[in-house]
Order: sequence, then structure tokens, then C-alpha cells
Amino acid sequence: MIGDAGALAAAEIRRRWREACEQHLRGDVSRETPSAFPSLSLREEMLETELPMACFEKMELYARRVLEANAEINLVSRRDPVEQILVNLLDSLPLAYLWPVIAPEARFLLDAGSGSGVPGIPVWLALTSMPGPGRERPPELVLLEARKGKAAFLSSVLESLSAGSAGDAHSYPGRLEEPPFSTWLDEQIPEGSGLLCARALASVDRALHWSRRTRHRLDAAAFVKGATGLGKEWHEERSRWPKRGWEAGDVFHFHRPEHDCFYLCLRPSD
Repeated sequence: MIGDAGALAAAEIRRRWREACEQHLRGDVSRETPSAFPSLSLREEMLETELPMACFEKMELYARRVLEANAEINLVSRRDPVEQILVNLLDSLPLAYLWPVIAPEARFLLDAGSGSGVPGIPVWLALTSMPGPGRERPPELVLLEARKGKAAFLSSVLESLSAGSAGDAHSYPGRLEEPPFSTWLDEQIPEGSGLLCARALASVDRALHWSRRTRHRLDAAAFVKGATGLGKEWHEERSRWPKRGWEAGDVFHFHRPEHDCFYLCLRPSD
């Protein structure tokens, strides 16, 4: 099933995002916040910045590129790819609104195991549309993907999205734990620290282990998780995170009737 490609129009993406924010703020959700771990709701003042239509037009361009390439590369579920693309966008955007809280001075966003480009691309597109106080330029984007087909797709789509953009974007065809990537990062972005993010890379503990070569360049990390997966990791693996040089910060949640999405934030412990 391809789904209704009209749902990927910029105006429709904006409508879905506004609707998601309204549902979250009024608590119109299908389930309560799990008690397996403490979490904070994104507050109204965090979500008050209105993204311009130009941002949603870029998201439409990106979404349609994903849909077009999906038949060959399998970027998202083929059962209903249009809806999955929209879900990926809606799950990613809250990270942009959390940026001033978790990484206000970060100079780059590093999306490890980026796959189809989430959460990195939607977050970066939003950040290029809402520069923070005292920040002359939005953070640079780095998409890290080891699978050749997906890496080639990301490189191509970034070339299209970067045209006329206020921010710089890069892709790297490799893995977070590989020594050449750390060298490449220092050459491409020699100054400043960044935020590591991931959505479906691996467990938090494993991702933190893989980041050991770049940890000195990171201000924070944020992982997009579902309630069940995060609850399990919170209880079974949280004690290992300090051994990786990280300590747990806040967990934020964004509620939608379809599902709840959680954003686990960590900081280097030394």
C-alpha cells in the first residue's frame, strides 16, 4: 500500500504537526505516562515557536524523496509508507523544540545510524528556521549511516535540501565507532561540541559505547524511544551508563493518540 501521497504536502504536514501539539497539550491521548521511569511533558512555552511554511516545504521535499526511494532501498515500512514517513516527522520534531534545554550551545547535530534521515533531517530543518538567541547560525548536521544504499540516498537528499539553507549538512558513510569517522569529524567541524541523537540505532548502552571515540566532542546525547523499550533499558542498563562516561538527565515525553514518544537526554559525566 502506497497511501495518499497528498498527505505529504507541506500544508498537510503543518496541519498534522499543529494537531499533534494541540493533542499533546490538552492531554488528548490514548494512555497515561508509564510509571516505569520519570518523565517530563513538553510544556506549552517549549512548543510556542511557529515554523514557517518554507520549513514544511523542505519537509515535503524530503518526505517525497523518501517515498520515491523506498521501493528500492526500503527506508520505511512498505505497508503504509506515507503514514510511516509522517510518524517519523512528528516523532522527530519535538527534539528541535528541546534543543534550547538540552544542547543550547551545540554547534552540530550528529545523527548516528540515520537510516532514512530521522531524527536528524526534520530536527535540522526546524532548527534552521528558528535560530536561538545569541546563535548566528543553526547547528550543522551530520548524518552517519553505514549501509551503502541508505548512505547514498542521504548524501543525495542533503544536496537537495541544502540549496538555499541557512545551515550546513554532511553525510558520512560509516559507523560511529570507527576511528576514521572521528578523524573526519575533526576535519569537517574542527571547532565546537555537538549533540548525539539516534532513533533506532541500538540500545542506549551500546550506542554510548560506540560513541567513545567522539565523546570529547559531545555536549549531550538524546535518544528517541518508545515507552516499552525505554522502560526496559532504564531498569536493566542505566547503571552501565556512568561506566561509559555518561549520566542520565531528564526524560521528556510527547503524547499523541497513536503512541507516546520519549526523549532520553544524557550528558558526559566528566
